[in-house]
Formats: sequence, structure tokens, C-alpha cells
Amino acid sequence: MIVKEDDLRAALERFGKVQQEHRQALLADRLPETMSWRAEREAALRELQRCLQGFGDLAAAGDSRFGEELAGRLAEALEEESRLAEAVHAAQERILAQQAAIRKGRKAIRNLSTHPEQGVAPRFLRGEV
Repeated sequence: MIVKEDDLRAALERFGKVQQEHRQALLADRLPETMSWRAEREAALRELQRCLQGFGDLAAAGDSRFGEELAGRLAEALEEESRLAEAVHAAQERILAQQAAIRKGRKAIRNLSTHPEQGVAPRFLRGEV
């Protein structure tokens, strides 16, 4: 199968769009969307790989302007992957910190109860001094 330059450009565009969407979602804390990311990213990457394999001799393309453009765009995609990995790591750290705070709060609430076996209950009732 022979792939045209336009097909390869389109695959690079689609992969770049997926990267940008995922980065923006991470920065906006739209984390519930992450479950569908893996399938989207794998599909875009498979298409890009298919186009790169079907393009033919990439060394011959290196002599042309398209080869230089391709190398530059692939380098940009790799850089964006690195930035995306950093954003994912930062989001994971935020989530871990929030989970720790929740656990600490739950422990504090359990310690407030006079009868731990009954769960959380008010310590003082109205009318009592």
C-alpha cells in the first residue's frame, strides 16, 4: 500500500488534534473523559504508523522539503507527548493529594463520634449541658 503525502499530513493533523484535546481536558480538570482517551490515542497512533509504513522510503523523503517538514512535525508531536506526560503526572499528584486529604477528613470524623460502632453521630444533643 502506498500512502500519499496528503494522507500522512492528515494523520499527523489528527494525532496532533487528539494530543491538544487531551492536554486541554487535563488542564481544565475534565478528568472523567480520560477513560475514552486510550482508545482515541491508540486509533490515531495506529493510523499514523500505518501511514508512515505505507509512505515508502523515508530516507528518500529526507532529501525533499516534505521530508524536512515530516521530521519537524514528528519532533513536535514527540515534544507534545512529553508535555502531555508531564500534565498527566501533575494531575495524578493532585488527585493523590486530594485522596490523602479525604482520608484524613474521614479519620477525623470517625474520631469525633462517642460511639464508633454506631458511625458518625453528634456529640451533644439539644437540651443537654
